[in-house]
Amino acid sequence: MMTSTKVRHDLSNSDAKETQDEYTRRLVTEAKLWSSYAQRNSNLGASRLSNMALEATAFCLRHNAASIAIPTKLVGTKSLQEALESLVMAQAAPWRQLELTASRGRIEAYYEGVLLGWLWSGHVWVWPLLTVGIEARLIAVTGTDADWKWLGCNVVLTNVAKAIDAVTVRMSTQETTDITHLSRVKG
Repeated sequence: MMTSTKVRHDLSNSDAKETQDEYTRRLVTEAKLWSSYAQRNSNLGASRLSNMALEATAFCLRHNAASIAIPTKLVGTKSLQEALESLVMAQAAPWRQLELTASRGRIEAYYEGVLLGWLWSGHVWVWPLLTVGIEARLIAVTGTDADWKWLGCNVVLTNVAKAIDAVTVRMSTQETTDITHLSRVKG
């Protein structure tokens, strides 16, 4: 079943030299970095971002994640039930990296070439990070018990802090290049 909570190497690489307190403080700092970045690059409100940052921090502490990771659910899954059923039947391993692809104005998530859904539009902050290392990993296919009518798909966005750092460096480098170019043109 896809609801295993075993810690996986892909997600669990926290620095063994850190104390638990240092690790927790670093995750909180990274959650604040993400929240600030997402506030500048999306239309999500401060309260929503604060709740998401708290949920992400709790998720990371529970799974001993290497750095801040943002859990979320894919949307559009109602029309992709066959793909999700095939994951359940194949007993697809959790924590597997998904391919994120920008298509039709949305960010689609694929598992071995099969579309599972796409990121909620509130995750617009992901767009600038697509080319600098943000990743999505499968957590679980939900709704596999008899009480659910539809299957869903939970994923986690990883390498968030690294990707934010990379895009910040890229933007800073571009600004420096633009300023240098402008000073040459004026001079």
